[in-house]
Amino acid sequence: MPAMSLEEMLRSSLEGVNRAFQEADKALHSEVSSTNDALAKISGGVVQAKLDLFREDEDGLSYRFLLEAGRGRTVPLGAFRVSLKGFPILFGPDVTSVERGDFLEAIGDPSQLMAFFHKMASNPDSPLIQKVAYLMRKKSDTDRKSRSDPEIPF
Repeated sequence: MPAMSLEEMLRSSLEGVNRAFQEADKALHSEVSSTNDALAKISGGVVQAKLDLFREDEDGLSYRFLLEAGRGRTVPLGAFRVSLKGFPILFGPDVTSVERGDFLEAIGDPSQLMAFFHKMASNPDSPLIQKVAYLMRKKSDTDRKSRSDPEIPF
């Protein structure tokens, strides 16, 4: 059997690296999308979850994980780092921390990623639940104020 050519070795290596990276990035986007869909249903569309690309370099991608609640109001939940190798995906308090290796979670595969999001959604003390509750209260306060303020005719 003939040895692989340099071109074949390069092609094989690049395909493997890109495939692992793309699979991890796709899994992360899928979980955030599922979280967003659930939040939209329970909040009446008031709160949305999103990934905001913060930095892309030769080592991977860094995202801020945010909640958005109308009028451009964003609340940070943390940051994810998808390395060139794909999994593990790193999660930490902010992009700077995660990029320097100071992270809270190393998420090893798609099932762990799903479990990570489910854990956030099921824990009343998680930043996700605490911040969504706050944003929904703020929306209720705003709605209540707008209904109680009499309109002044001109």
